[in-house]
Amino acid sequence: MMRALIVEDDPQIRNLLTQVLELDGYEVVEAANGVEGWERMTQIPADLVVTDLLMPRMDGLDLARRLRESYGDQLKIVIVSSLNGVDDGITSQNGANAFVPKPVNVNELRRVIGALMV
Repeated sequence: MMRALIVEDDPQIRNLLTQVLELDGYEVVEAANGVEGWERMTQIPADLVVTDLLMPRMDGLDLARRLRESYGDQLKIVIVSSLNGVDDGITSQNGANAFVPKPVNVNELRRVIGALMV
């Protein structure tokens, strides 16, 4: 079974992302911020990380960079954010594979993840 790490400071969005990925067959581990996400990843490595961009303690770009340096290209990273001006270019420069805007369209998220996890 594939494992996903959801890193999101908003509990409602974290719950939604968790439900979607569990329905798609992932074992899901959750974290409320980037530092917690990093710790979870070192304890229970995941195949996929879906992280918010703006979070306390460590933002999603810093987390993506650290994860990419430590886990290489086999780890797939998706950043989600409602911040204007963020796109695939900015997130890919920081180690992410894809960007999905908030509010998250569940079908778009599934499409992006499906394309990454082939």
